[in-house]
Amino acid sequence: MFGNYEGYRQTLGVSNVALVPDDTSRASAVPSVQPLLALWPVANGPEILTATGAASGIAKDFSSPEQSIREDFGTVRIDQIFSNRDSLAGVYTIDDSQGHSPTTNPITFADITLRSQVASLSETHVFSSRLVNKAIFGFSRGAFFFDSATTVDLPGWVHKGLPVGAVVVGGGTTLNGASQITNGGTNAGSNLRAARNLYTVSDQLSLTQGRHTFSFGAWLQRVQANDSLVQNQYGQISFTNLQTFLKGQVSTYTYAPAYTPLSWRSTQGAAYAEDAIKLKSNLELRLGFRFESTNGWNEAQ
Repeated sequence: MFGNYEGYRQTLGVSNVALVPDDTSRASAVPSVQPLLALWPVANGPEILTATGAASGIAKDFSSPEQSIREDFGTVRIDQIFSNRDSLAGVYTIDDSQGHSPTTNPITFADITLRSQVASLSETHVFSSRLVNKAIFGFSRGAFFFDSATTVDLPGWVHKGLPVGAVVVGGGTTLNGASQITNGGTNAGSNLRAARNLYTVSDQLSLTQGRHTFSFGAWLQRVQANDSLVQNQYGQISFTNLQTFLKGQVSTYTYAPAYTPLSWRSTQGAAYAEDAIKLKSNLELRLGFRFESTNGWNEAQ
């Protein structure tokens, strides 16, 4: 029996520079917009000027929020010899991790959870000195969850209990002249989940006959992929530029009011036969055939 564990912990201060509404912009915002200003920190850096040297209403905010990462990895292996003809081996491995990362806007953060698991069980049976069979059953699962939130307690736009959605000023996530500030609120791709299960069965038979070594095998795998990857579950509100934002003039509002998690399924199989012929001590000829098949990618419902 063998076991192993590895743990990893990281706490790191990151350096961020965000573009946020300056004090003048905050004072000029209409009442409906005032609560949303809490989604950006108050500027502690210099004001951004336009190409003509005029005030843009945007200033820099410097911050050093904390990022944390946790990862735990472990594996266990068990070998059992029942007789000179039968032996069994089992292996299980798991990798579990979680990351908490601030965005460029230090008030917004993203959480990612990942977990991978692999288990296999193999049995080897020796029929004779010339005939050996090995059967394997395997299972693996990979899953992840991505979500984001803010350190500000604002009511969600969709319904009570959900965090506030994403706020985009300037129409994009990249710098867009003087009309763009760093995104506020949550990430549009929040509350995303996916998991994939693989069930695998295979059998390998080896027969030695004089100069010939015959190998036969079959492999079957069932794939289950379940995901919920709909964007804008918390809602996203967009403004053309900073001026329209301060006036409360919405450009677009996007929200996914209802969505259906998808459950994909696929069955895959393969079989082969091979003859390895020892022509000389330094020359071997291999002849074989392999067949593969799948029923495609189908949604369970």
